[in-house]
Amino acid sequence: MVHRILQDVLEDSVKIDKRMEEKCKHCSERERAAMECERSANKYKQVQFMSNYIGEEFDAIVSGVSKFGFWAETVDHMCEGLVSITSLAEHDSFRHSESDYALVGHRTGKKFTMGDKVRIKVIAANLEKRQLDYEWVNDK
Repeated sequence: MVHRILQDVLEDSVKIDKRMEEKCKHCSERERAAMECERSANKYKQVQFMSNYIGEEFDAIVSGVSKFGFWAETVDHMCEGLVSITSLAEHDSFRHSESDYALVGHRTGKKFTMGDKVRIKVIAANLEKRQLDYEWVNDK
């Protein structure tokens, strides 16, 4: 649509289209839907792939932090999964620090922040939900 409008402008033959806003909204909605579909398909394939590695350990990078855990993306496969705060409870009592974008251990002071290198273990792969569950492997 943009190219057509630019061509019309260059040819000095601009036509008023009263439905342009509606057309633009429709194109934008379709593009967002296509992006979401692509993300969903990629996540499905990641979960399918990692289901072959349940119980195995990998190096990963913390890619996100929230009050219920942190996300880690494997270095070798770039597959993202969640390390739940409940799985961290056996190591320490972690709290979410919004100001630091981190999970911080109450007793140990151990921090998980975006970009940290961690070791994870694949514990579950749910294709239906398109979710990978990881467990942090303490590097004592």
